[in-house]
Amino acid sequence: MLFRKENQEKSGTVPNLLTIVPDRNVDWKETEDGKIDLIKPKYSNIHIRHLVDRLMKEPHYTVHLDEVGSFIWHQIDGQRTVEIIGREMQQNFGERIEPVFDRLAQFIHSLHSGKFILLKNI
Repeated sequence: MLFRKENQEKSGTVPNLLTIVPDRNVDWKETEDGKIDLIKPKYSNIHIRHLVDRLMKEPHYTVHLDEVGSFIWHQIDGQRTVEIIGREMQQNFGERIEPVFDRLAQFIHSLHSGKFILLKNI
């Protein structure tokens, strides 16, 4: 189950995915075609980051999101729950993205694992 280990250590229970509120944790930009590029530093240590900034051409990772991922990213605002985001996805994409909550859970998990988002209400 998504986020099980973390949450069990804190409270002994598994969170309800639908009540989790994701919040952005990295810089991003919108491309000309309306898709999102996530921009994350290659190193989190501030001292290493300053050194790398001077030595490397590209001190950041860029992750290109597809149409669905870009839509989800726009919905992530630190206030909407996963349930609300899923309902918006269903309205916008219809059956094309079913099973919506399975897909959304996997995407949220990937973003959280990569430290692209923070999670509230867990």
